[in-house]
Amino acid sequence: MREPHRPSLPHCFSPFRLERFKSELVSIAGRILTLDSMINNAVIIQEGSGSGDTVEVENTIAVKDQDGRSIGYTIVGSTEADPSQGKISNVSPIGKSLLGKRIGEIAEVDVPSGKIRLEVIAIE
Repeated sequence: MREPHRPSLPHCFSPFRLERFKSELVSIAGRILTLDSMINNAVIIQEGSGSGDTVEVENTIAVKDQDGRSIGYTIVGSTEADPSQGKISNVSPIGKSLLGKRIGEIAEVDVPSGKIRLEVIAIE
């Protein structure tokens, strides 16, 4: 049950503190607009909707680079990307080149220093 509306008592703040609150309010309003836009433009991906034998968004994969090193990535949406955690965006050059690949296939990725080749060695 909701409590009845009670008039609030005035809050006393210094001018500096009041400006900080106003600034914070603007920041929060901006964040709300960003989240609203993300929700309105969201594309829902059903887990397990793919065949499991091709790289898709939400897959964790292992690739081998041209030097033979194994690297793990999880393909995520752009807002979830965190390369330091191995989460790469589906719209990044590496993410785009890996989407749709099968185990054993090679993805060629254009990078500032040229091209790199990544072989898909595992898909989860």
